Amino acid sequence: MIRSTLLFAGLSLGLGLAQAATEVLPTSYTLDQATSCGTYCYHDGGQELTDGRYGVAGWAADLGNGPAAEWVGWSGQPIVNIDFSFAGPVAVDTVAFGTTQNRVDDVVLPSLEVFAWVAGAWQSVGTLNTPEDSARDVDPSNTSAHGFLTLSGLGIVSDRIRVQARFSSDGPWTFVDEVDFYAPVPEASAGGMALASLPLVWAASRCRKRRHS
Repeated sequence: MIRSTLLFAGLSLGLGLAQAATEVLPTSYTLDQATSCGTYCYHDGGQELTDGRYGVAGWAADLGNGPAAEWVGWSGQPIVNIDFSFAGPVAVDTVAFGTTQNRVDDVVLPSLEVFAWVAGAWQSVGTLNTPEDSARDVDPSNTSAHGFLTLSGLGIVSDRIRVQARFSSDGPWTFVDEVDFYAPVPEASAGGMALASLPLVWAASRCRKRRHS
């Protein structure tokens, strides 16, 4: 199943819109580590990461209810694998990982590695190392949209994709909301480029006529 959406570009939080892209929707996913509880519990019901409901940037907004309930979280887990299954082989160029940070010693952004299931084994196709940086802190009560960490140019064709989150040694918590997958954006066809150039040719012709007259 696919749907058309707008793709966020870049690898920092608070990103601008780049261009239209096609989102590819998984049929299911599994976690290899149990989610955690603190003041609130951040468990996953099997659809929070792919249901199209985007929470807010502050993990404590609404005290764990409403949009904040979108967060799935782990504490003290150095590596978590999230394995996504698709209805069949799909082409995926970009993975966007919705997350947030409030302090590098509390809730902190993870580093990511993406794998594709190829010939019966997981094959690494992209890595994003996220250095600790307090400039990325967001107030826990912030109700603006959360940001994404993105990896592009992955060139995946597979029916299974693994997103591995590696946690900081300082911050005990990492949260994730939506994980989105995008197909490659088609390049403009030669015919489309020719049509686009027609107004320029017409304008140049008019300029030549004016000079001659």
